[in-house]
Formats: sequence, structure tokens, C-alpha cells
Amino acid sequence: MLAVVVAPPLLGEPELLGPLLVRLPELLALALASACFGVFVASAAAFSGRAQTGVLAASAATYLTLVVCGVVAPLPDLPVLREIAAVLPMTHGIGALRSAAAGPELRAETVTALSWLALAVVAIRVRSRRAARSGGDHDQF
Repeated sequence: MLAVVVAPPLLGEPELLGPLLVRLPELLALALASACFGVFVASAAAFSGRAQTGVLAASAATYLTLVVCGVVAPLPDLPVLREIAAVLPMTHGIGALRSAAAGPELRAETVTALSWLALAVVAIRVRSRRAARSGGDHDQF
């Protein structure tokens, strides 16, 4: 989020700062959804007991999200990808940023963020309980 404020002046484009700040709610929803998704993926991958699995899962999830959610290119017309993209973070936020009327897209991104937050909390709680029962949360290499 710091880049939103710092990058335009550093790049010699201070006039971009105003439009970016106007879109701050969308940017915050994007950041929240992405962070919650990342925490969920990392927590879920931790069940494998290997640290490398979490790193690989987080990387794969990041690239999947960038490709499927319309960051690389606008969402394709393939119904299967549209359905997958609808539940991933960034899809609705990017749509909100691309459209002039951000209301419905912003609400959808916020719901997506809260859903991933709930899943992340559940995964962390399950992992914590498992660690408490086993006497630790040590990675097995």
C-alpha cells in the first residue's frame, strides 16, 4: 500500500497520486483478500509437515491468481475459468479498478476477502490445535 503513495512521485508522475487515492477502498480490499488467501494457503499447506510444501503452494497460488483473475489479461470467456476466478482474491477488485462504478465489484471483493479470512482463521486454529496435541509445530525435513 505504501507503493501507491510513494511510486507516482518517484516515477515522475505525481498526477497519478490523486486517482490512486480515490481508489483506496478497492486497493485495501485487494490487499486484504490477497493477504487472507495467502495465509490460508500457507496454513493449509503446513498440514503436510514440510516447509517446502508451503512455499511451493504459496508460489503456485500466487501465479494461478495472477493468471486466472485478470491481472495478466482480461478474464477469458471460458466459463470454467470464470467460475474459479469468482472465488479467488483480486478478481472483483481488479474489475472494480477497471470500471468507473466500483460499487458491486468492491462489495464482491470484500466478501471474497472476508471468506478467505474465515478460511485462514479456521486453518490456523486447526494447525494450532494439532501442534498443541503433538507437543510442537516442527517441520519435518
